[in-house]
Amino acid sequence: MKIMEVLSMEKTGKKNYKYLMIFIAMIPTLSDWNYKVINFGDVMIVIALFILLLLYKEKVFNFSKSYLLKTIMILSLLNVLFHYFFNDGYYLNKGLVYLSKLSVFLLFISCAFAFITDVGLNDEFVRINTKIASIICLIGIIISILLVCGSDIPQNYIWHFTRSDIKSYTYVGKNIIRMRSLFSEPSYLGIYLNLVISVSLFRKNSRKPNLFSISFLCCGVILTFSFSAILTLLIIFLLFLFKNRKKILENKKMIFLAILICSLLVVVFSDQIYQTIFLRMKIFLSGSDTSTNNRLIGSWQYINPKNILFGNGFGSTPAIWNNIAYVISDLGLIGFIPLLGIFYKLICKNKYLAFMLITFSFQRGGYMNSYYWFSLLMIFIYSFEKTPFIKGN
Repeated sequence: MKIMEVLSMEKTGKKNYKYLMIFIAMIPTLSDWNYKVINFGDVMIVIALFILLLLYKEKVFNFSKSYLLKTIMILSLLNVLFHYFFNDGYYLNKGLVYLSKLSVFLLFISCAFAFITDVGLNDEFVRINTKIASIICLIGIIISILLVCGSDIPQNYIWHFTRSDIKSYTYVGKNIIRMRSLFSEPSYLGIYLNLVISVSLFRKNSRKPNLFSISFLCCGVILTFSFSAILTLLIIFLLFLFKNRKKILENKKMIFLAILICSLLVVVFSDQIYQTIFLRMKIFLSGSDTSTNNRLIGSWQYINPKNILFGNGFGSTPAIWNNIAYVISDLGLIGFIPLLGIFYKLICKNKYLAFMLITFSFQRGGYMNSYYWFSLLMIFIYSFEKTPFIKGN
């Protein structure tokens, strides 16, 4: 009787684990949704953190061992105090809000990382993220079909809490619908899908990826017609080919499937691909692409050389694309040290995922956005993962 009770409790526990992982995996899908000043992704992180601390505190949190967490919090506090005393135009309240938000995000990553890795839910979390990403792609396809048919359902209902202007889903005013699903921009959807693809292909403990799911997500990236997203996808597959060159050459089915899918997409969407990719590349090489220039070069203009050590302070930099420039501009070189340390540690553990994180950092700004911290969580889990002693369902 006791054995049955133990098995029943274990089964219930695993089911609760799964529900919590689904909730965590949905954070990036609503990271662009806002109600006034409240971001849905931020709220989900707070709820997930509350559940982790309430139900699994002993498993997920040991502050005495969280050296990186303490270092970042101390440096951030020093940054706020420095600007409060030596920067006349700095608002202390804004700095404290950012500091509080940073503390919550750091606690969330620490707790979620411990929960998923220590319980051995790495494989299950990948599957959940892949399924949710596939659902997001399906939603995006449905929304695109509605837009092509002239429906206003996406603008009036689905995108009620995010952008709904025509520029957010068309290409430079042209009659080309770009898939963005629940995200505010097509490129943001592309970055999210590329994150899931990268983790599936480059995780430290190699597992055979689901080729059908990966192929479907790749189609989703292409349908965004986002120059940066498709270029990143190309980089992912070049890295994957290099990493698995011997196995891939022996797998004729994989080669045939990849060629078939790419050929079909090129035939069906030849005009869209030409205008959004090849023509965009031509404009970029000519130097007249202001969007790309702003991401690569323009983002660095806000860095203050007079205060390069402490930066301009939390929340002083306007919205820019480049997260590395964002951190240096706000927090200076001292604040950039922990991020540099993270990059170095990741390179030592998993150079492929580390490279992808650096690539993603140049594509979407907002180091205080819930999506960015979710992406850090994913990269951490699958760069530092160990062989699980309890497998997920």
